[in-house]
Amino acid sequence: MRRFFVILISLAVVGCASYRENLHLVTAVNGSNDHRIFRIASLTKLMMIPVIDSLEADALICLDDPVTEYFKSPLPVEYKDVTLRDLYENKSGMCREFLDNLSLADVFEAFHCGFAGIDIYRNFGRREDFVSYIHRPRNRVDVKKKVPQYSNMGFALLMMAITDKLDVTIEELCEERLVKRFGLVDTSFEPSEGMKERLTMACAGHLPWLYRKGAPCPDHQLLDVAKYTGGLKSSASDMLKVFNSLWPMIDEMKIETRSDGELVGLFKVKKLDSGRKIAYRQGMIYGGNSFVGFDSIDHNIVIILKNVTCWPSNEGFKYMNSIIEQEDFTPSI
Repeated sequence: MRRFFVILISLAVVGCASYRENLHLVTAVNGSNDHRIFRIASLTKLMMIPVIDSLEADALICLDDPVTEYFKSPLPVEYKDVTLRDLYENKSGMCREFLDNLSLADVFEAFHCGFAGIDIYRNFGRREDFVSYIHRPRNRVDVKKKVPQYSNMGFALLMMAITDKLDVTIEELCEERLVKRFGLVDTSFEPSEGMKERLTMACAGHLPWLYRKGAPCPDHQLLDVAKYTGGLKSSASDMLKVFNSLWPMIDEMKIETRSDGELVGLFKVKKLDSGRKIAYRQGMIYGGNSFVGFDSIDHNIVIILKNVTCWPSNEGFKYMNSIIEQEDFTPSI
């Protein structure tokens, strides 16, 4: 058995050295980039902030309402005290992923998906599968306690509940409250033919080195449930337009900084080498460690988008440090 693991680890090391997907990097500063389209994964949550904010401003939703009043499917009894705000601020107690790390079957599924480069969320593409997972006893424990933790599932439930209440599709909601509102041209769940020509190569699964450099990677179509938690595709230029509008809200949320460094569950604060603090968010999997950072002093915005799955890095912070040192840096849309 020990020899088997030595061989397995050796193969992994050789794989890392021999195979690697091309990194596609776009930085949006001074409003300039090449308008390629990227999957933005967890950064989708930031894009949805102005959408949710506008819905509440128009009195179409109330973040303090229980999610059970919005979601059409029956929810476990533990959810009767969970509000939309709890989901929005990652305080609902819902677990992070669609996979249970205490289940051997789910652990095997996650490894198999990563090793084979297939979609780890493919079994949760249907609403009924998502609801069934919510009812699992293991996934109701933390909800009862309302343990604060970052949750993709919680955000998916939030957006599904909102679209249930308003009787709209997520695409219709984003088109009206995001694309038209900010004059965007690229952000979409399913790219048009014209967009596909500008779509960067994707890297599926968790082990990008299994694909030989320059080789095409499987490009998964996100199914219904995954759309609510990380389905947006966008260009850095369009993201810059949206995030520029978030500054007043970000400044306001800084008042609510919690001891763990989170700002309403969506922003983190980190101190740069220069001594300045920034609010930032990173997106993984289909965003491949994409990064959005906000300079809290000069309101500079840095966006780094990748379509490759990789471990978190300090690349975004290093880049922010480099532009902070440029006295003539003035971001524009």
